Amino acid sequence: MNLDALAQYLDLTAQELRETGISQNDIHEDPGDKVDLINNYYFNVPDKTPQHILGKKNWSIGERIDFPGEILDL
Repeated sequence: MNLDALAQYLDLTAQELRETGISQNDIHEDPGDKVDLINNYYFNVPDKTPQHILGKKNWSIGERIDFPGEILDL
């Protein structure tokens, strides 16, 4: 699983992604509709995400962030 690619997709630096505390254990497959047989994934914004990142991304604690699974394979 390539968390650096996820950081890039989210327009964060690798350091900023680490600051959120997101790990592989926080990333979940979305069992919903699959488009073109590509799995989609999500995570919920962790409680310990720093305020400057919340502001930069306009995220809220606990908010669900979806992304295509192909990002993790880059």
